[in-house]
Amino acid sequence: MNMKEHILAALNSQFQRWDALLTHLDEEQLAATQDDGDWSIKDVVAHLWAWRQRSIARLEAAVYDHEPEFPAWLPDLDPDAAGSPDRINAWIYETYRERPWSTVYQNWRDGFGRFLALGEQITERELLDGSRYPWLAGHSLAAVLIASYDHHQEHWEKLPLNQTAVSHNRSMPPGVIIPELAYPDVRAAAAWLCQTFGFQERLRIGDHRAQLVFGGESVIVVERHDKSSDDDTAPATRLHALMVHALMVQVPDVDRHYSHAQQSGARILQPPQTQMYGERQYAAVDPGGHVWTFSQSVADVAPEEWGGQLVSTGSVNDG
Repeated sequence: MNMKEHILAALNSQFQRWDALLTHLDEEQLAATQDDGDWSIKDVVAHLWAWRQRSIARLEAAVYDHEPEFPAWLPDLDPDAAGSPDRINAWIYETYRERPWSTVYQNWRDGFGRFLALGEQITERELLDGSRYPWLAGHSLAAVLIASYDHHQEHWEKLPLNQTAVSHNRSMPPGVIIPELAYPDVRAAAAWLCQTFGFQERLRIGDHRAQLVFGGESVIVVERHDKSSDDDTAPATRLHALMVHALMVQVPDVDRHYSHAQQSGARILQPPQTQMYGERQYAAVDPGGHVWTFSQSVADVAPEEWGGQLVSTGSVNDG
């Protein structure tokens, strides 16, 4: 992965993380303020979108070969001058605070998409060359992308903790470290484990997956195939189907966990993706060939919304 691909992958991951959060917040949560000020989450999103317009203007200038055409803000202020950002931030807050959330969210979403699309059009050489664009005063376009990422990350870390993670997702079984065991016949295996070892079936997903609980902990029974499929199934799914053992681990921030694992040299099967059942997950392989799925609950989703069948909500006492 070259530098351009690495930066854009981080931005894409950041977008998915923010979008997964924002789409599941209600009006009360959107009105919740950051840890260090009076801005609501809606105010933060409007603020991020407003500043991103300047970054988009720079990328458009590079793609279309013209001087940046910045949005019209306060005429007497240079946004890049010392002391100006505080006055501009106050102006942005007053200008957008009464905008409806639907408008603020759509502006932010469209702006992020536009930013990513422009980044894709710029070659890595153009992105890293600090002398190519005189109006950047010796800085590279990569610095523009990274600064935008850092700006979103700065505000992400200031969000109220109860907004950045969901404490309970009805689609997930209890437990932090959850073994995944593969069998040729999931239904027969689940029935045997319940009858013989005293597990209780919690959730059934067709005939290929089942969640079993025991004493507040869980195990997931998954379908095992004799050989890998030749279709276009995701690499993580194909390899996982051949494994006898795998593990799922709940983490508080899956994107940060992914970045650390990737930098440490882990073989990544699937980068972070937000799933329809309310989990954001990535998969990796350890040196022994074992598949690990790391998961963060980003929404509380009822199993029936995506095809799961809740069998029981209870837990067997382990005696």
